[in-house]
Amino acid sequence: MENALLELGWDESYQREYEALGAAGEPGRVCRLDRGWSSLLPGTADGAPRRLRNIGADVAVGDFVVPSADGEKVLHRSEEHTSELQSHLNL
Repeated sequence: MENALLELGWDESYQREYEALGAAGEPGRVCRLDRGWSSLLPGTADGAPRRLRNIGADVAVGDFVVPSADGEKVLHRSEEHTSELQSHLNL
């Protein structure tokens, strides 16, 4: 696991989910949403957040997501801890 992801809360359960997905995109954590766009950390080499289109993807700030192979859009949102939180909040 990459150290930057660990600092953002990435753990073994996320890693297992990511590996099972078999996706080419590097995962990241949503840090901002803007009209059809998600900003992800860890960012680019210069430190700027990566930006992906999220149209049709149900994402929120704090979610871990995997971008498409071309890095253009959200391919997958992690369900691992989201369902635990929803259960805890009775959603």
